[in-house]
Amino acid sequence: MEILSNIRVDKNLAYNILDFKKIEDFQTRSILKSLLLYFSFQYEKDLFGYGKLDPVVFSKLFKYNRSNLSRYVENPKFKTDGLNTRIEWNTYLENALYILATTPIFEEYKGQDENYNVVGFKNYVILKEIFRYTPKDKGRGKVKKYYQYVLDSSFEINLKKFFLNVNVGCYLEAKKWNGEDFYLQIMNIYNQSKMNGQTSFYWRINELIEYFNVSHKEIRIQKQRLNTFLKKYETLLENEIKGISFEWKKTGEQKFAYTLFMMWEKQDQKEIEQEKIFKLEQLFLDSLKRELYNCYRKNDINSKEKIDFFYKWLVLKENKDLIISTYMKVVNDLKSKSTWGGDSWALSFYNKISVIKTVKKMDECFIAQYK
Repeated sequence: MEILSNIRVDKNLAYNILDFKKIEDFQTRSILKSLLLYFSFQYEKDLFGYGKLDPVVFSKLFKYNRSNLSRYVENPKFKTDGLNTRIEWNTYLENALYILATTPIFEEYKGQDENYNVVGFKNYVILKEIFRYTPKDKGRGKVKKYYQYVLDSSFEINLKKFFLNVNVGCYLEAKKWNGEDFYLQIMNIYNQSKMNGQTSFYWRINELIEYFNVSHKEIRIQKQRLNTFLKKYETLLENEIKGISFEWKKTGEQKFAYTLFMMWEKQDQKEIEQEKIFKLEQLFLDSLKRELYNCYRKNDINSKEKIDFFYKWLVLKENKDLIISTYMKVVNDLKSKSTWGGDSWALSFYNKISVIKTVKKMDECFIAQYK
C-alpha cells in the first residue's frame, strides 16, 4: 500500500480545522477530514476529470476498519435534509460524502486567484458531484461499490496555489491520541514561518485548549495534560522539524508561564530555496501532465482513459507545437513560480519525451528531482 509521505493539501484544512467540531459525531468528523486528504492525494494522480474513491483503498490508506465505514448512521444527513431520492446515503462513508457535497464545512473558505491574491468564499461546498457505482464482478458475482466525484474548481486551484505539504503517516500517528488537528496547525505554522526566517511561534493556553480535551478548573493541571501531548509531538516530528521543542513562557502581563512557544533550528536559506524549488517543480509537472491530458482528450477522437494511450499520443510529431504551447500556458498559469520557464525549456521537454518508449520512463519525466 502506497505511503502518503508528502502530499499537497488545501490550506483551509489547517486554517479552519476547528470548524469540523460543528459535526457532533466523532466518527463522521474523522472520515470527513480523511476524505479531504484523500481527495488531495488523488487529485495529483487522477487525470480523467473526476476522482475515484474505492472504499477498500481508502480504508487501508487511512487505517479504517472497512466494516465501520459500511455501518449505518443513526440519523444520516440526507434524511434530516428531507431529500427525496431512491438512493440512500446512510453508511458512515456515504453520509460523509453527502455532507461534503451539500454542506459548507468551513465558516470562511479562503483561496487565491490567478494573481495569487487571497480571496474568500461563503457557503462553500467541496464536492460538485458525487456518484455511487455498484458494478458486478462477472467472474465471482460479487458487487464492489465505488464512487466517482467532481471537486469544486476552487479546491482544485488551492491544490496548486494555496497548499500545505503534509506527511499523512504523521497525521495518522497523531490521530491515535486525537492530535491530528494540532499536527496540521503545527505544519502550517512551521512551513510559513521558516520561509520568513523565523525559528519560533507561540500560542496562549486558551487557544491550545480548543485542540485538546484537557479541560480542568486549574490551569496547572491543563498544562500538565498538554505537556503529555507536546512530548509526543517532539518525538513524532523530530525528522520533519529539526530541533523542534516546546517551552512555556510568560508574556505580557502574565504572572505565570501560560504561553507555549514552539521552537526549531534555523534552516539554511539555501536548503529552504532548494526545498521550495523542488515542491514548485513537482507542482509544475503535475499541472503540465493534467493540461496535456486535457489536450489529448480534446484533440484525439479515439482517446481512451488509459495512461499508455495518452503517452503514445504525447510522442507523435504532429503534436509538437501543441505540447510546447501547453507547456508555456502552464508556466503562465503558475506565474513563473517554478524554474521551468521559457521557450527553450518547453522545446527541451518535448525533445526529451519524444524519444521515450515505456510508461515507466514517461512517468519519470513528470517527477521532479531534488537537487
